[in-house]
Amino acid sequence: MTTDLDKDHKAWLDELTLELRLKDVSGRDIGDAVATAREFLRDSGTSAEEAFGSPREYADALALAPAPDAERGVRRAVLGGLLVLLGFFAVVYAGGPAWRGESVQLDASTVALLLLAALLVLLTPRYLSTVMHAAPWRIGLGAAVVFAVQVLIAFTLGDVTVASLPALPIALVGAVVLVGEVGWLARQDDDPLQDPLEPQVRTHVSPLVRMLPGLVSCVAAVGFVVLDVMVGG
Repeated sequence: MTTDLDKDHKAWLDELTLELRLKDVSGRDIGDAVATAREFLRDSGTSAEEAFGSPREYADALALAPAPDAERGVRRAVLGGLLVLLGFFAVVYAGGPAWRGESVQLDASTVALLLLAALLVLLTPRYLSTVMHAAPWRIGLGAAVVFAVQVLIAFTLGDVTVASLPALPIALVGAVVLVGEVGWLARQDDDPLQDPLEPQVRTHVSPLVRMLPGLVSCVAAVGFVVLDVMVGG
């Protein structure tokens, strides 16, 4: 078997794994499906596309049932996403004022943007697969529309103050939420892939990879606060 064919098989099997993950299939069932396809490809000597079609088509044809706890996992992920969003906004908007000993002036446009962001988080499970399969120009167009809506909200609502809140407690609570999310992600069960031919071998997701979304949120929040302090004094 040529090296090019090996690479073709590996890339196709990786995409198949992703497609099945998007369908919330359990790690055990994904391991079975991938192992079966790998063995067939090893003996066939043909490319994966010729043997099975695209990974998405093959994943659809398998019609594997979602894991029993998939729905609970989705709800948990959405709740975690909303908490991170709130923590991020709290740190970004209250961090600078807290440093300067000021209060947070919560305006209507900020509230509207927060609600829009929360709506996007809530819609993510339903449309994640669609976005993953969309053409790059469609993703870019969607991002541009979201940005345009944000700008429209900011200009329409302006700086109408909704409430004046103490900055330090808000910033501290937001920081605790962000740091807590990183620890929570590190402890999550990653539902490892299990090869039926070697049950003792399980493919786990690295803890660093699991923590990456939380770490990025923390670093981004700190960066915005530092920028606010440098600009605002």
